[in-house]
Amino acid sequence: MNGRDSGNSNLTDGGESADFLQQTFALAVDHHQKGRLGEAEAELLKIQARQPGIPEVLHLLSIITLQTGRPDAAIVYLEAIIAVVPRQPDLFNLLASAYHRVGRLGDALKASEQSVALGPDNAEAHYNLGIRLDALERWQEAAAAYQRAMDLAPEFLDAHHNFVLALKAGGLLEAAAGALRGEIDDTPGNAEAHCRLGNVARAMGDAGEAETQYRKAIALNPRFGRAHYHLGQLFQNTGDLGAAVPCYGEMLEGDPGCAEIVFNSDNTLAGIAEYVRLQPEGAKNLQALKVFQVSDLQQHCAQSKAEFRVLESLEVHPFGLAQSARGHALFLAQLKDGGVLGGSNLPATRSGGFFCRQLIHNAQRLMTDPVYQKRESVVLAGENKIVLPVLEETEYSGPHLLIGSHENFGHWLLNNFSRLLLVDGDAALKSLPVVVGSDLAGARLECLARLGYGEDRIVRVPPGQIAWFEQLWVPSFPYFAEPETLMWTPEAIHFIRTALGVPLERPRDTAPRRLFLTRRNARWRHLHDEDAIFAAIQPFGFERVELADFTLEEQITLASEIDIIMGPFGAAMNLHLFAPQGTHVVELKFAESAMDIHPTLAREIGQVHHSIICQRANSSGYVLNDDLVAPMDAVVALARNLTQS
Repeated sequence: MNGRDSGNSNLTDGGESADFLQQTFALAVDHHQKGRLGEAEAELLKIQARQPGIPEVLHLLSIITLQTGRPDAAIVYLEAIIAVVPRQPDLFNLLASAYHRVGRLGDALKASEQSVALGPDNAEAHYNLGIRLDALERWQEAAAAYQRAMDLAPEFLDAHHNFVLALKAGGLLEAAAGALRGEIDDTPGNAEAHCRLGNVARAMGDAGEAETQYRKAIALNPRFGRAHYHLGQLFQNTGDLGAAVPCYGEMLEGDPGCAEIVFNSDNTLAGIAEYVRLQPEGAKNLQALKVFQVSDLQQHCAQSKAEFRVLESLEVHPFGLAQSARGHALFLAQLKDGGVLGGSNLPATRSGGFFCRQLIHNAQRLMTDPVYQKRESVVLAGENKIVLPVLEETEYSGPHLLIGSHENFGHWLLNNFSRLLLVDGDAALKSLPVVVGSDLAGARLECLARLGYGEDRIVRVPPGQIAWFEQLWVPSFPYFAEPETLMWTPEAIHFIRTALGVPLERPRDTAPRRLFLTRRNARWRHLHDEDAIFAAIQPFGFERVELADFTLEEQITLASEIDIIMGPFGAAMNLHLFAPQGTHVVELKFAESAMDIHPTLAREIGQVHHSIICQRANSSGYVLNDDLVAPMDAVVALARNLTQS
């Protein structure tokens, strides 16, 4: 809200009370800006208790209650503000949204109409009016509202999108196409009309006509960023990323302002937005982006007369099940003149193919999940293609062995380090230099050193680089994800423990240790009331440990001495991989988790796994980022039983 329109706000009145109000409100705003919604609301309620009805406070409370899924509460706050400050269109926009979310569609429409009346030149108000009319299936009026929003803000992409959807829902596409053609006849140089006609043709399923209209718009105005964007979308939606990327490049080159809007509002282009943001000034183009097509590695080896070994002695199992999986096998492939894509560490060919089946932890997510793509340095992906920057290419002679990298130590062990299992019986391949990511350091580097791979036998490939090898040996992952389940060979865990010299039994001359692994300094998934939890189990001999700065040697030594390890679900719990058989592994976790691997790993090692189911302390929208609330009684009871048995 604007301060001059804030009615009878007392935030700026003098006196000691005003200091409290200002400081508390500033703290609430800071919490809100940093995503700490619960803390922000708590501070605002302190002000409410002391001096209710301040518009700025009610406004922020209404926003927070909407953000946290409580529109009924937001309605109360907003109606209270509007009674005092009745002429702010943004308040009516918020109120309309709250009414809509509780199903009061008539009231939502009236609030949106009031917002438009107060702000007739506000494109967002017209757009929101379109949404309310959409909900009432008043398609023609909704399209008119979106049309007005587009006229006021031509780069308002959501308005363009919803305009076409309203036309389609109302069976109005033919009429809209006719009207646009008439407009083009009246004003032949109207690039905007050609672009909108392209959108309508695309909605009608006529990709050829859509392309024709976008190209006509571009011919009339070569710097028409939105036309380049829609043409790129047309190609991207048909899977032709090779044609789409140059369109986005033309948009960026000709209309940087539109490109900024597009890249920041289109979730599918989030990777390109990040790539552009990180480029130095003067180099903000997409020329370095290259498209690679998924290929079949076995077929490629057959065509190039290279070796492809299926390792039948290493059975692949669905994770947690004893039977082997049909149609899955570990393999070892030879690539002649093969490349490694920096970031993802995927093998590739000079012709633009890349291989991912059983060569990345989750091939499906590589094609569908922008967060996963970002971690793998992929800026855009389609059904069978990826786009990534190629800023540099290097050449290496002789044979090399691909290992790759992962920032998570547990994944590194199970996905990457365990690939050495596939060459364990081949002295010639074991002697080759290994290819990893540029970030390999710490305990991961120590793992390789234990098998004799010093820096002189390690090739690092950073993001943005392709490394080409005269001969590249590619082992499949012994642990990887399929669409429905995790897959692995149980031999992987035994190889890891043997290769790293993990003791099978606890030393007889040392007293057993009981560890509680903390996550208090982690980015997320903290244990709520951790201090109280630890204080309750400390009398049973538990010590609190943070593993962040432990070397591999220190982790193995520490793990060899424990008989109980307890902690929240997370990377630190991988310490049990180095613990002796018979160790009790106590995991504090949510009831559901996509990465619930420790029970199976513990069973394979010969350890005893215990789960303590926790509740969520917050809701971040992603379960693995939420904090845990552990049941104190259950934690104490299990600690007592394990230490007394």
